[in-house]
Amino acid sequence: MKLTISLEGPAGEPIDLWRTLVSHGVADLAPMSVDEEERMLTATLALPGTKPRTVVVREGAGTARVDVLGPKPGARTQEALRRVLRRVLNLDEDLSGFYELAREDPDLAWAAQGAGRMLRSPTVFEEVVKTSCPFIQTLRPARGAERHAAERRSADDVYAAKTSSITSSIDLPRSRACACTNAGLARSPRRLS
Repeated sequence: MKLTISLEGPAGEPIDLWRTLVSHGVADLAPMSVDEEERMLTATLALPGTKPRTVVVREGAGTARVDVLGPKPGARTQEALRRVLRRVLNLDEDLSGFYELAREDPDLAWAAQGAGRMLRSPTVFEEVVKTSCPFIQTLRPARGAERHAAERRSADDVYAAKTSSITSSIDLPRSRACACTNAGLARSPRRLS
Protein backbone atom coordinates (compact mmCIF):
# COMPACT_ATOMS: atom_id res chain seq x y z
CA MET A 1 0.00 0.00 0.00
CA LYS A 2 1.34 3.43 -0.89
CA LEU A 3 0.47 6.81 0.63
CA THR A 4 1.67 10.26 -0.37
CA ILE A 5 2.00 13.26 1.91
CA SER A 6 2.50 16.76 0.55
CA LEU A 7 5.84 18.34 1.49
CA GLU A 8 4.68 21.85 2.21
CA GLY A 9 4.64 23.64 5.55
CA PRO A 10 1.51 25.29 6.98
CA ALA A 11 2.45 28.67 5.47
CA GLY A 12 3.41 27.13 2.11
CA GLU A 13 7.11 26.92 2.96
CA PRO A 14 9.20 24.21 1.26
CA ILE A 15 10.24 21.05 3.10
CA ASP A 16 13.49 19.26 2.34
CA LEU A 17 12.56 15.72 3.36
CA TRP A 18 16.10 14.34 3.24
CA ARG A 19 17.43 17.07 5.54
CA THR A 20 14.56 16.31 7.93
CA LEU A 21 15.31 12.58 7.92
CA VAL A 22 18.99 13.12 8.77
CA SER A 23 18.40 16.13 11.05
CA HIS A 24 19.67 14.33 14.16
CA GLY A 25 20.33 10.91 15.63
CA VAL A 26 16.77 10.03 16.62
CA ALA A 27 16.32 8.45 13.15
CA ASP A 28 19.09 5.97 13.92
CA LEU A 29 17.46 4.73 17.12
CA ALA A 30 15.03 1.81 16.98
CA PRO A 31 12.29 1.47 15.92
CA MET A 32 13.54 3.79 13.15
CA SER A 33 16.46 3.49 10.75
CA VAL A 34 17.79 5.59 7.90
CA ASP A 35 19.35 4.07 4.80
CA GLU A 36 21.62 6.81 3.51
CA GLU A 37 22.39 5.02 0.23
CA GLU A 38 18.71 4.58 -0.62
CA ARG A 39 17.78 7.91 1.04
CA MET A 40 14.86 6.43 2.96
CA LEU A 41 13.52 6.08 6.48
CA THR A 42 12.07 2.82 7.79
CA ALA A 43 9.99 3.22 10.94
CA THR A 44 7.60 1.15 12.99
CA LEU A 45 4.96 3.55 14.24
CA ALA A 46 2.57 3.13 17.14
CA LEU A 47 -0.92 4.09 16.01
CA PRO A 48 -3.81 4.99 18.32
CA GLY A 49 -6.46 2.28 18.47
CA THR A 50 -4.69 -0.21 16.21
CA LYS A 51 -1.52 -2.27 15.87
CA PRO A 52 1.79 -0.60 15.03
CA ARG A 53 2.67 -0.42 11.33
CA THR A 54 6.03 -0.37 9.60
CA VAL A 55 6.49 2.22 6.86
CA VAL A 56 9.24 3.16 4.42
CA VAL A 57 9.41 6.89 3.60
CA ARG A 58 11.12 8.23 0.46
CA GLU A 59 11.10 11.61 -1.24
CA GLY A 60 8.94 12.04 -4.32
CA ALA A 61 8.23 15.11 -6.46
CA GLY A 62 7.05 17.51 -3.73
CA THR A 63 5.75 14.61 -1.66
CA ALA A 64 6.79 12.00 0.84
CA ARG A 65 6.13 8.59 -0.74
CA VAL A 66 5.17 6.13 1.98
CA ASP A 67 5.12 2.36 1.52
CA VAL A 68 3.03 0.71 4.24
CA LEU A 69 4.31 -2.81 4.84
CA GLY A 70 2.00 -5.67 5.75
CA PRO A 71 -1.73 -5.97 5.16
CA LYS A 72 -3.48 -3.12 3.37
CA PRO A 73 -4.61 -0.59 5.97
CA GLY A 74 -8.23 0.50 6.14
CA ALA A 75 -9.30 4.13 5.83
CA ARG A 76 -9.01 4.84 9.59
CA THR A 77 -5.52 3.31 9.76
CA GLN A 78 -4.44 5.30 6.70
CA GLU A 79 -5.64 8.51 8.34
CA ALA A 80 -3.89 7.59 11.61
CA LEU A 81 -0.69 6.91 9.64
CA ARG A 82 -0.92 10.30 7.94
CA ARG A 83 -1.39 12.07 11.31
CA VAL A 84 1.51 10.22 12.96
CA LEU A 85 3.79 10.77 9.95
CA ARG A 86 2.98 14.50 9.93
CA ARG A 87 4.16 14.59 13.55
CA VAL A 88 7.25 12.42 12.92
CA LEU A 89 8.27 14.51 9.89
CA ASN A 90 7.37 17.74 11.73
CA LEU A 91 5.30 18.96 8.78
CA ASP A 92 2.91 21.16 10.75
CA GLU A 93 5.59 23.42 12.25
CA ASP A 94 5.38 26.90 10.69
CA LEU A 95 8.98 27.83 9.84
CA SER A 96 8.10 30.72 7.51
CA GLY A 97 9.47 33.30 9.98
CA PHE A 98 12.75 31.40 10.25
CA TYR A 99 13.02 31.15 6.46
CA GLU A 100 12.36 34.87 6.10
CA LEU A 101 15.27 35.65 8.43
CA ALA A 102 17.51 32.98 6.88
CA ARG A 103 17.04 34.44 3.37
CA GLU A 104 18.43 37.76 4.61
CA ASP A 105 21.69 36.17 5.84
CA PRO A 106 24.08 35.02 3.09
CA ASP A 107 25.48 32.30 5.36
CA LEU A 108 22.01 30.89 6.13
CA ALA A 109 20.17 31.47 2.85
CA TRP A 110 20.55 27.79 1.94
CA ALA A 111 18.33 26.88 4.92
CA ALA A 112 15.36 28.74 3.39
CA GLN A 113 15.11 25.96 0.80
CA GLY A 114 13.39 23.66 3.31
CA ALA A 115 15.96 22.92 6.03
CA GLY A 116 15.35 23.39 9.74
CA ARG A 117 12.82 20.68 10.55
CA MET A 118 13.80 17.96 12.98
CA LEU A 119 12.51 14.42 12.89
CA ARG A 120 10.42 13.49 15.92
CA SER A 121 9.33 10.29 17.56
CA PRO A 122 5.65 9.38 17.19
CA THR A 123 4.98 9.61 20.95
CA VAL A 124 6.27 11.74 23.80
CA PHE A 125 7.21 8.58 25.73
CA GLU A 126 9.42 7.36 22.89
CA GLU A 127 10.95 10.85 22.59
CA VAL A 128 11.89 10.82 26.29
CA VAL A 129 13.34 7.31 26.09
CA LYS A 130 15.39 8.12 22.99
CA THR A 131 16.78 11.37 24.35
CA SER A 132 17.43 10.22 27.94
CA CYS A 133 18.76 6.68 27.77
CA PRO A 134 21.53 7.05 25.19
CA PHE A 135 22.86 10.09 27.08
CA ILE A 136 22.76 8.30 30.43
CA GLN A 137 24.41 5.16 29.05
CA THR A 138 27.24 7.11 27.43
CA LEU A 139 27.98 9.08 30.61
CA ARG A 140 29.11 6.01 32.53
CA PRO A 141 32.11 5.19 30.27
CA ALA A 142 32.75 8.90 29.80
CA ARG A 143 33.21 9.31 33.55
CA GLY A 144 36.01 6.75 33.57
CA ALA A 145 37.72 8.46 30.66
CA GLU A 146 37.37 11.83 32.37
CA ARG A 147 38.91 10.48 35.59
CA HIS A 148 41.81 9.09 33.58
CA ALA A 149 42.22 12.43 31.76
CA ALA A 150 42.06 14.33 35.05
CA GLU A 151 44.84 12.16 36.48
CA ARG A 152 47.06 12.85 33.47
CA ARG A 153 46.21 16.50 32.91
CA SER A 154 48.97 19.04 32.62
CA ALA A 155 48.96 22.44 34.29
CA ASP A 156 47.12 24.05 31.38
CA ASP A 157 44.61 21.21 30.86
CA VAL A 158 41.81 22.58 33.01
CA TYR A 159 38.96 21.39 30.79
CA ALA A 160 39.16 17.73 31.87
CA ALA A 161 39.01 18.67 35.53
CA LYS A 162 36.01 20.95 35.00
CA THR A 163 34.16 18.35 32.93
CA SER A 164 34.89 15.65 35.48
CA SER A 165 33.54 17.75 38.35
CA ILE A 166 30.38 18.59 36.39
CA THR A 167 29.51 15.02 35.34
CA SER A 168 30.46 13.47 38.67
CA SER A 169 27.69 15.49 40.31
CA ILE A 170 25.05 13.88 38.04
CA ASP A 171 23.17 10.99 39.64
CA LEU A 172 22.79 8.16 37.11
CA PRO A 173 20.27 5.62 38.38
CA ARG A 174 19.17 3.12 35.75
CA SER A 175 15.78 4.54 34.92
CA ARG A 176 12.63 2.60 34.15
CA ALA A 177 12.62 4.17 30.69
CA CYS A 178 16.08 2.71 29.98
CA ALA A 179 14.85 -0.71 31.06
CA CYS A 180 11.95 -0.30 28.62
CA THR A 181 14.37 0.60 25.86
CA ASN A 182 16.52 -2.43 26.54
CA ALA A 183 13.48 -4.67 26.77
CA GLY A 184 11.70 -3.67 23.60
CA LEU A 185 12.26 -0.35 21.91
CA ALA A 186 15.91 -1.11 21.19
CA ARG A 187 15.00 -4.05 18.97
CA SER A 188 15.00 -3.60 15.22
CA PRO A 189 11.61 -2.92 13.67
CA ARG A 190 9.90 -6.05 12.44
CA ARG A 191 8.96 -6.03 8.77
CA LEU A 192 5.39 -7.06 8.14
CA SER A 193 4.98 -8.74 4.79
